[in-house]
Amino acid sequence: CGAGGGPRLLVCNPPFFPVGRGHLNPEPTKAHARHELNGDLAELLAAAAQGVRPGDALALIHDVRRASELFTEIGKLELWVAVRRDVVPLPGRAPRRLLLLLTRDMGPRIHLAPLILHEAPGVPSEALARMLGEETP
Repeated sequence: CGAGGGPRLLVCNPPFFPVGRGHLNPEPTKAHARHELNGDLAELLAAAAQGVRPGDALALIHDVRRASELFTEIGKLELWVAVRRDVVPLPGRAPRRLLLLLTRDMGPRIHLAPLILHEAPGVPSEALARMLGEETP
């Protein structure tokens, strides 16, 4: 939507890792995608939040191990967690990622059931197959 248009959905996939944590990929594009080489989490979220107007939503994914830091920064930016969904690699495993939908408008908080990516190693879950537009056997 252009200026003055209806509600917008902004999408943000900030790097999961601070500099100094994990292996820095030698390929620059992958290094920038995975590590905070262009700013830390607080700076990246603040930049993304600047575009969120009342009525808009900001969708993002992040590493669950940084949830506390993430929620602290979200609060500083006066954003509201409208929807949360944990992402689980396999049934019975701990979540590895968080999917969040943030708004400026306070309302009910929805915590969806976890998204399980695979039923078994190499076997996509029915939910993941639907998202990818694939049929399940």
